[in-house]
Amino acid sequence: MAEARAAVTRPDVRLHVEGTSATEAEVELLKSTFTTLKKCAFRTRQQIANGLWPTTWSNLLGVVVAIGALLYSTDFYKLSSLQPFATVLWKLTYLLHLDEAYPYNVRLVIVSTLAGVVFFIVLLYLRQYTLRMLLAYHEPPRSQSMLTLLWGLMVKICSGQHPKLYSYQNSLPRMSVPSLSNTCKELLNSVKPILDDKEFKKMEELAKDFEKNLGPKLQFILKLKSWWAPNYHTDWWEKYVYLMGRSPLPINKLAPYTKSSLKSSYHNLLLFEVLSRDKVRDSGTSAYQKNHSNLHVAHIIVFCGGNIYILPVTNSKGKYLSTLDLEGQFEWIQADVKHSGVIKDQPESGVPALTALPRKEWASIRKEYFSEGLNRQALEAIEEALFVVVLEDKSFTDLSERAKYLLHADGRSIWFDKSFCLMVFSDGKCGVNAEHSWADAPVLGHMLEYAVTYETYNDKGKCSPIGGAHKSAHLRTHNLQKPARLYWDMTPKLTEIVENAVKFAQKNNDDTQHYVLVHDAFGKGFIKQMKVSPDAFIQLALQVAYYRDSGGRHPLTYESSMTRLYLQGRTETVRSFTMEAKEFVLAFENKAVSIETKYELFLKAANLHAKKYKDCMNGMGIDRHLFAFEFLKSALSLPWTLSTSQQPQQQMSSQYFSVTEPELRHQISPGGGFGPVADNGYGVSYMVPDDNQIFFHISSKISAKETDSNRFVKYLFESMSEIKDLYEGIKGKKAQVPSNASS
Repeated sequence: MAEARAAVTRPDVRLHVEGTSATEAEVELLKSTFTTLKKCAFRTRQQIANGLWPTTWSNLLGVVVAIGALLYSTDFYKLSSLQPFATVLWKLTYLLHLDEAYPYNVRLVIVSTLAGVVFFIVLLYLRQYTLRMLLAYHEPPRSQSMLTLLWGLMVKICSGQHPKLYSYQNSLPRMSVPSLSNTCKELLNSVKPILDDKEFKKMEELAKDFEKNLGPKLQFILKLKSWWAPNYHTDWWEKYVYLMGRSPLPINKLAPYTKSSLKSSYHNLLLFEVLSRDKVRDSGTSAYQKNHSNLHVAHIIVFCGGNIYILPVTNSKGKYLSTLDLEGQFEWIQADVKHSGVIKDQPESGVPALTALPRKEWASIRKEYFSEGLNRQALEAIEEALFVVVLEDKSFTDLSERAKYLLHADGRSIWFDKSFCLMVFSDGKCGVNAEHSWADAPVLGHMLEYAVTYETYNDKGKCSPIGGAHKSAHLRTHNLQKPARLYWDMTPKLTEIVENAVKFAQKNNDDTQHYVLVHDAFGKGFIKQMKVSPDAFIQLALQVAYYRDSGGRHPLTYESSMTRLYLQGRTETVRSFTMEAKEFVLAFENKAVSIETKYELFLKAANLHAKKYKDCMNGMGIDRHLFAFEFLKSALSLPWTLSTSQQPQQQMSSQYFSVTEPELRHQISPGGGFGPVADNGYGVSYMVPDDNQIFFHISSKISAKETDSNRFVKYLFESMSEIKDLYEGIKGKKAQVPSNASS
């Protein structure tokens, strides 16, 4: 039956339908070639424009005209102040062998153009490198000095007007290699709270030996690399951390959640660089790296009822389909599934489960069963797609159930090897399961936020775009190429392998405990009254909760921070559990300690955390440095029993809505979560959307006897409430002291 199916539906996208003439096929081939060349020319033009930024072609023209006018005026009017400069320029004519035999105007144009180009190039690099140095400036906390104001003025002067998405790429500063001695010192400081005296002494000896012997040699190599590489560690990080892992992809992945659907035109905005940049400190730096603009988009893959469809997202002229076109194509797929039948319980519907296996095992199966014939064609169609859309026939009213399903689905519904899988439930709500190597959480959040911002539905559930990039989105194209169903050649042995893969995936899914909760007793509005950052408040509450949950143990804590202020920067690790945090936790749990002392220790730990977080953002973290060294295996192998991450809520400035509006509070997305990094630990993701609430994603393994997400949440909310009470107790005592009392 496999051969018959292949004859009916081929997974590859053909240039022409069966029966067309050779001449028509040649015309289609020429059109395709022309479209490809046009796209190549466009990308080249964009790269040149971004390479010239913050100068532009109009600047070059202006410089040439200005120099030409200068030469013309000084020759006729003999302006003494400009004469020396003009004399130097005219000397170029002799170097170029342009004597009096050439017409005056010809020499004028040549000299003006040549001098203008040289001046333009000098100005270009001067502005780029000046802007790079300015963006590397580390602003002191809450600083409003004249130096800071001067910095802002210089940035404005050196920055160009109307930048594209990648315009500032060449002006981003490169991340410098941290100090070897400081990295070793901070490493010891971070492990001291969790090690006993004997273990710490051993770690101290290892660090001292490394700093004295091997460390300086490796440090020299890293500094050499930092001079020529865009980033001294990012390429290694992506290769050896994201791509070299052999464990299964599910559970330990990102699973953002939102309440809308996604359109292919988002990639169009990236391609044309008109998407609003995700700004940090108003520096204009973008979360998107340059490689995203070169993606070639032809189709997406749609899973529906166990069936797999290839759906082109461009028409015959290479134009992206409108939102209404995509809506019609999805409706066609759903109708086709009803007509042909749902195959969710049949073996071939479980093929996606193979991507949930350990990487080595899936690679072996892929080589044996997917390297030729029908299976190879279907696999290539999936792997060449931009992303996967899963049209689910189920829905969830409970946030935790929905988020848990998005994390791993039912073992059959997610192709984990794709950049991301967009899962749309029967009630219209949706979420994303993303493979982490290509992008960090804010990029996915930005993409989904765009979809939320520029898409609405009428009372009949039909799509009704509201502007932005979708000015022509109300148009519907006729005679579109219909989606084509993909088939697998399921041999008895492959069927057995797939069934075992489904069981393996479902076993791991069942072992995952994942909760999404809303803390609405207070939000960042109250926390800011305490004069501490909401992130520091939550991190210290997590430490108290873990201490209570574990029966008096302390966790090595991972918190991710962004490093997008630097070229090709991604993330850095904030080692949140410090000696100051430990002192606060122990004092907080000791009833004999006064509330004044507890609050003083809280502020000390919170302020240190805020400093460490900013240091990591500014390229002064230690973990990527340690990774590049690959030393102290005993230190790098310590388990992160508390892995945490804060995520942004609203990254786009919108004329349509703001999450701070009370009437939209019920529509705020709780963001995304991930599985625990250590089998006996917790994965905690949180979002602080407004002054009144905080979202938490808490995950753990059911098979781990030490952890329980439900129990941990209880301790977390208690800790947050008690820290609030601590502040109010201090505030109440201060209010009782008479204003004229002597100290």
